[in-house]
Order: sequence, then C-alpha cells, then structure tokens
Amino acid sequence: MNKWIERAIFINLIFFIIYVGSDYAMWMRIPADMEGISFSVGTFENLRVETSYNVLIKFIEVAGDYRTSTLFRSVAYISGLPNFPLIIFFFMILINILLMRAAIRKSI
Repeated sequence: MNKWIERAIFINLIFFIIYVGSDYAMWMRIPADMEGISFSVGTFENLRVETSYNVLIKFIEVAGDYRTSTLFRSVAYISGLPNFPLIIFFFMILINILLMRAAIRKSI
C-alpha cells in the first residue's frame, strides 16, 4: 500500500477519535449547565431538547416544566459552545485533499 494512503488512513483514525470525543463533550456540557438545580428535589415535565447548529457555534437548549412539592416553573438551560465537531470534520477533509495531492505529485 502506498505510504500516502497509509498516512491518510492513520490521520483519519486520529481525527475520528477526536471528532467523537468533541461531540461527546458537547453533549455532556448540558449537565454542567444544569448544575444550579442539582441540589433540588423535583422532576421535569414536558422536557424537550432543541439544537441549533451554526458554522461556528452549536447551541443545545434543554427546557421543560420543573416541579417540586412547593414550586412549579418553566426553566430552560442553554449550552453554547464552539462547533468543534464540524470544525474537525472540515480539517479532516482538508488534510485528505492535501494528502491526495501529495500522493498524486509523488506518483507522477
């Protein structure tokens, strides 16, 4: 196998691991933003999760009705972080294009 193909496969595996890790971290940010009610005893009703993707920022909104024994209110928590998974995906494509160009130049 051509060494450029081996390099592309290796780099793709590394980028895939980074992509999965950054997407996992994006979704695990929600509990950190909801930490304000972690000591309260209650339940959510009508819970909904909405995502809004932008090229640079990814917003995840968790909203619902929070009910305790004495309180009933609507709450919403918004996590807004840079859209690292999309940025990593674009880097993966760019690196693959550059590696293919290098492989074509070396084979000619």
